[in-house]
Amino acid sequence: MTGERLLFRRTGKLGGEAHHIPCAALRVELPLVREDCRREASWASESGCLTERALSTLGRRASFDREPMKTLHQPTFFSWSRFDEARNVDFHGYAIIRPGGVVLVDPMPMSAHDLAHLDALGTISAVVVTNSDHTRAAQELAARSNAELLGPRAEAEGFPIPCSRFVGEGDEVAPGIVVMELHGSKTPGELALVVDDTTLITGDLVRAHRAGALTILPDAKLADRALAVASVRRLAALDRIDAVLVGDGWPVFRDGHRALVELAGSLES
Repeated sequence: MTGERLLFRRTGKLGGEAHHIPCAALRVELPLVREDCRREASWASESGCLTERALSTLGRRASFDREPMKTLHQPTFFSWSRFDEARNVDFHGYAIIRPGGVVLVDPMPMSAHDLAHLDALGTISAVVVTNSDHTRAAQELAARSNAELLGPRAEAEGFPIPCSRFVGEGDEVAPGIVVMELHGSKTPGELALVVDDTTLITGDLVRAHRAGALTILPDAKLADRALAVASVRRLAALDRIDAVLVGDGWPVFRDGHRALVELAGSLES
């Protein structure tokens, strides 16, 4: 590929801001992309300027030097997982490409195979740990690029790993990624992240043990059930959420708001 990056132009409800996305991991036949995307793409330079729709088409024409991490509901979201036999669910780490670099959330340990793909996505700018039980490989991955390591403000005292800073309700951890604090879970002030108003990332409280249906931690693990239910109701009020990416279990990639409303309705305070 002649260019080193793609210009990903966020359109429609995502706004009009332009973002640069590193593309070193892709091998792309540009004539094919130009032909398929000519109505969607604006080729401002040899690097290629693509709308979000054209980038989606590009993804179908591209191949990675290695088999990549899982690409999710949008072409800038990735995940990798580890199956937990005791709980019979997958534990997930997430990577999100943002203007200033790659943001990791609750990252699981990575194979050399996935590390190569992560390096190809760009420099890690921040690693977010949603709660003290999800430190996982956060410290090691943050150290790879001297990235900012962020933890929940409510757990600042006695957090198990050193953090660059602690964040809470309303803080922005990267452009377009805003923190919500969830209360009543097994740890105080658990973090949830809202990305571009349309994607919700959760840690422990909200999870999914079967496809398409969200649930919460068992009562025995909740510090305060009434507060936990109130936190879920706050999430259900986010009416633009399309995807819910849970830390444990099955992510929801469509109709996330509906799934949150159904969860809130199923809980008794």
